[in-house]
Amino acid sequence: MGALHIFDKLNIGSNDYLIKAEVHGEIEGKEGTIESVLFGSNNTEITGNVASILGNKLIKNNYSAGVTAF
Repeated sequence: MGALHIFDKLNIGSNDYLIKAEVHGEIEGKEGTIESVLFGSNNTEITGNVASILGNKLIKNNYSAGVTAF
């Protein structure tokens, strides 16, 4: 929940964006969490870029069934 305080600074309806990814699992035999946050302005551009990257990954899907990271 550490990065969620950034949400308080965003204005709904603005051109700002915030993307948060959080992964829980085991790291070298110990439970762990990794989180990453990306924020900025021009949300339409970042939406298009993310959609393009993910679409390309899905089209070129070389992953086995289940949860994967790329």
